[in-house]
Amino acid sequence: MLKMIKQKKGSLFGWEELIFIFFTLAVFFMLILFVRGASQLDFIVEEKMAKEIALVINQASVGSSAKFDVSELYRRAEKNDFKTEKFVVIRDNNVNVQVSGFAGYYYPYFRNFAIEDAISKEIDEKGKERVYLNLYFAEEKGGVEDG
Repeated sequence: MLKMIKQKKGSLFGWEELIFIFFTLAVFFMLILFVRGASQLDFIVEEKMAKEIALVINQASVGSSAKFDVSELYRRAEKNDFKTEKFVVIRDNNVNVQVSGFAGYYYPYFRNFAIEDAISKEIDEKGKERVYLNLYFAEEKGGVEDG
């Protein structure tokens, strides 16, 4: 049983108790928001795909191409009502993957390619729709010439 002691000014609780309760509720609310966001795992999927694409770009050669299965990213972007045509952006030597209204994840790459990208949809052998990011590495921009 909680004993309540009457304060000098006639109140049952002092300011310290009120601030403590408010602070505890605020921390609890932020913890719930963090757990809810972490359970969706959007940021982990964004980070994984951004790094994978950047590493492939760094290892690519002129005239080659790469194909990435981005079906999970596409589903997450649709679920979060995010523009599905902008969930992977390759620009200014950065790969930016974003599937929600938050900042997303970007990862730099070092090769200075002119990269052509396209999203394609295909039906796999099980009848499921798969979404692919197709990259074509056209030519290196600038850089040191051989000679």
